[in-house]
Amino acid sequence: MADCLMAGLGGFTTCSTLSLEPARLLEAGAWLTALIYVCSSALPGVLAVLSARYILG
Repeated sequence: MADCLMAGLGGFTTCSTLSLEPARLLEAGAWLTALIYVCSSALPGVLAVLSARYILG
């Protein structure tokens, strides 16, 4: 149970960071940096999941 709770909280903080950082960058007018941040954070995560699904079948 503790492992599930810790994993859930870890996912929550990661998701919050993924949302908060680009929002702050956009508010500061750093549009390109925000775009690069989102692409370099979200895209590798999606690719990792797809790779794992492919490898594990």
